Amino acid sequence: MTEKMYFLEERNGYDREQVDSYISKLSNAYQTAYNEYQDVSGKYNSLLDDCKELDIQERTGLNSDIIAKTLMNTEILAQKIIADAHAEAVNVKRELRQMIADANAEVEKAQADAQDVIAAAHAEASEIVLQAKKNLERANMMIKQAVSEVRRLLVTNLPDAENALAG
Repeated sequence: MTEKMYFLEERNGYDREQVDSYISKLSNAYQTAYNEYQDVSGKYNSLLDDCKELDIQERTGLNSDIIAKTLMNTEILAQKIIADAHAEAVNVKRELRQMIADANAEVEKAQADAQDVIAAAHAEASEIVLQAKKNLERANMMIKQAVSEVRRLLVTNLPDAENALAG
C-alpha cells in the first residue's frame, strides 16, 4: 500500500471525501494486518500450549526437534507480521503528515490572498473617500458662489424694486 495518491484540490484544500476515503483504506489495511497478527499470535499461544503438552508427551517418546522448529518458524512469522504492520503504520503517518502540511500550505496561501484583496479594497475605499471629500468641497464652493451671486443680484435690483413701488 505504498502507491502514490493524488487528491483533487478544492477552494479550502484537498477534497475531504477523497482524503477521508484514503485514510479509511489505510486504516482498514492496518486493521487487517493487526487482525492477522492477532490470529498468528493466537496460533503461537496455542502452539506454546501444544508444546507444553508435547513436552509431556515427549517424555513418552515424541520428537522435540520438530516441535522446536515449528515454534521457531511461528515466532519468525509473527515477528515479520509485526514488523510489516509497524512499517505500514510509519508509512501511513508519513503520508498523513504530508497531507496535513499540504493542506496547511493551501490555507496559508488562501489567507495571504485574502489579505491582499482586503488591502486592495481598503486602498480603493480610501481613494473613494478622498474623491468624495474633494467633490464635497467643490460643491460647497459652488453653493457659496451661488449664494454670493444671488445676494449681489438682490442688492443691485433692490433699489429698482423700491422705486417701482414708490412711483
